[in-house]
Amino acid sequence: AVVSTQSTGTILGVISSRISIIVMTSFIGQWKLVESQDFDKVMEKLGIGFIVRKLANAAKPIVTFSANGDDGLNMKTESTLKTTKCSFKYDEPFDEELPDKQVVKSIVQKDSDSKLIQTQDHPSAECKIIRIVDGDTMETTVTVQDVTSKRIYKRL
Repeated sequence: AVVSTQSTGTILGVISSRISIIVMTSFIGQWKLVESQDFDKVMEKLGIGFIVRKLANAAKPIVTFSANGDDGLNMKTESTLKTTKCSFKYDEPFDEELPDKQVVKSIVQKDSDSKLIQTQDHPSAECKIIRIVDGDTMETTVTVQDVTSKRIYKRL
């Protein structure tokens, strides 16, 4: 059989985009916070007030990821305190509204099929959020300057 280079390239492009969707399914679904360490310290470093920090620490949010085309995700975080939503394409800056109504510039990089690295540019400091999925567990590390929080989510 004869296959032209043009059609081969198109076929490979389609296969590549389908693999991207399939591979990122490790994040797709709902995740409930089950464990949190030092999150109060991270929020304090970002200048978040005492009362909001206490409410946020008491919350057990559910994070829902869904596909946003073949090169991004939608993320919804729901808790008794607040519901926030954002949609992003990998490696493209976007405005993200946080639960305290603050809007920051964010960018999310797909480091691997099970690892996302998000950088938020807060007025007071940069915040780095690393999410790693391993089976039915998502570990989230949030770092601001010299303070790091670890949060564990379980798939629902």
